[in-house]
Amino acid sequence: MTSLNLGNNLIGDDIKYFELLKLNSTLTTLNLRFNDITDYGIKSLCKSLKYNSTLTSMILAGNPIEIDGVKSICKLFKHNNTLTSLNFSFNFLGNIGTKLICEALKSNPSITSLNLDYNEI
Repeated sequence: MTSLNLGNNLIGDDIKYFELLKLNSTLTTLNLRFNDITDYGIKSLCKSLKYNSTLTSMILAGNPIEIDGVKSICKLFKHNNTLTSLNFSFNFLGNIGTKLICEALKSNPSITSLNLDYNEI
């Protein structure tokens, strides 16, 4: 399996879904849009993806991701250089979260597509 779409399922911060990602070595696209994943869930997701070498696209649109979740994503950027596309639309990043992402992108030039629509910027 190379693409997993779990969008609009309201899985929330259920860690068991994220733990399964540690075992996957073929997934290239992960869609988790509109799942009510909070900063806590994002932290777990990022831990699971820290050493993933296949994921190129991740969609996190429409989740209540705030500053702590953004910090977890930024840490992931330091370890994961296969991500090329990231969709953060419809979250709560604001100016501070957006600045954190921009700073983290300096250390990860592999990201070529970034969607920040509707983030109170």
